[in-house]
Amino acid sequence: MFIMKMVTTIFGLWALAVVAGWSQAIDQGAALLQLLAARSGAEFDQRLPAAVKAGATRQMIAEAKLVHVVKTEEMVFLKRNLAEIETAGIAFDPADSFTGLGSIEQYRGLLAYAKAIKALEDGDDDGFHEGIERGFWLFPEQGALFGRAAARYQLQQRMSQVTIDFASILLTAEAKPMTLGKIMSTGKGLVLYLWQTPSGAEELLGLKPLLAQADQLAKLQVPPVGLNVERRNGDISAKKYLERSPVGIPWLAEPSPRILARQLEFGGPPRAVVISDRGKVLFNGHPQDPALWRAVRQLAPTFMPRD
Repeated sequence: MFIMKMVTTIFGLWALAVVAGWSQAIDQGAALLQLLAARSGAEFDQRLPAAVKAGATRQMIAEAKLVHVVKTEEMVFLKRNLAEIETAGIAFDPADSFTGLGSIEQYRGLLAYAKAIKALEDGDDDGFHEGIERGFWLFPEQGALFGRAAARYQLQQRMSQVTIDFASILLTAEAKPMTLGKIMSTGKGLVLYLWQTPSGAEELLGLKPLLAQADQLAKLQVPPVGLNVERRNGDISAKKYLERSPVGIPWLAEPSPRILARQLEFGGPPRAVVISDRGKVLFNGHPQDPALWRAVRQLAPTFMPRD
């Protein structure tokens, strides 16, 4: 994910100070940083008037909107603001960039990324391929961003051929048999959180945001489920984890030969998987990937992630 470096932001604020005077620059810079920190389109819109009042230019606002889209992949926000973002790309002046973009090509590279994600959302595979390729050539310094999007696409293509067996036997932390079908019952699907004991701090980064949504997901009939995937004694690892950190959601383990983990191509780092009630995989990726919640909304359109 495209992350703004603090050094470039500080440099941008210094440049504003030289041009506009310290007081105005500080107010303007603070307001723009608030836009970058917005976690949703609604939050961005709430903070926008303060940035306008502080003197943020049209280019600055369009740049902030573009960065927000790249960070959150919020499609409703993108579709609503795409024309404005594209217009800014016609004559983008890097000298006025407050996020450190060094050229008009870099701006257009991020724009290509945003349009690629939109194309994928619209079912336009060719448009996605074209956007990712164009974005990489315009902004190769962000190759990891485009690479992750391509890898996510390829994985999802493979997952489209997978059907999860809800009757497959798993184990509870007490080593009793359990199935995903029994947990889901008559629900719309579920969110599966896969992890291994060595995940450590990375495991917590992925699990905490999911737990924050647990009550809402359960009410919307898309319950979250934790799954330990260990080479052996997964139920023991699950029990130890629950004793150390009660999580309040079903916490299972998969015994050998770990068919489910193999189907989902789980390799160790934490993984979140959204599965429909028909066993189709709608998302398979990192728990902090914004595409996770878009997949959840396919099953529960009213879902909105909470802080």
